[in-house]
Amino acid sequence: MMTIGLVSIVENPYIAVLLISIGAFSHQCLSTVAATLGGDLFKKDEVATAVGMAGACAWSGQLIFNLFIGAFVHIIGFAPFFIALAFFDIIGAIALWTLIKVKDEEPQVQLATS
Repeated sequence: MMTIGLVSIVENPYIAVLLISIGAFSHQCLSTVAATLGGDLFKKDEVATAVGMAGACAWSGQLIFNLFIGAFVHIIGFAPFFIALAFFDIIGAIALWTLIKVKDEEPQVQLATS
């Protein structure tokens, strides 16, 4: 996804399309990983609810982002926008690594000793 940040400095439109394509492919790979996390992190009877809620949050975020993107690009231009896009996936990956913790399958039981 970092290749999208380079779009703001290239002159050739074919190179710009190539960089956007590489960024879009890597973003879709990250989206696939994020979509399958629900099956790994939740119990079998909780997966559908967790994935559905994650999808609803993602769609809401996408709607808000798309509503404001035209105004922001009009104000700041495309160059800073593409540079910001380059860092959004990295920020998301850091958030995933920070917030997702693997739970122990069996709780540790403390036995009383005499």
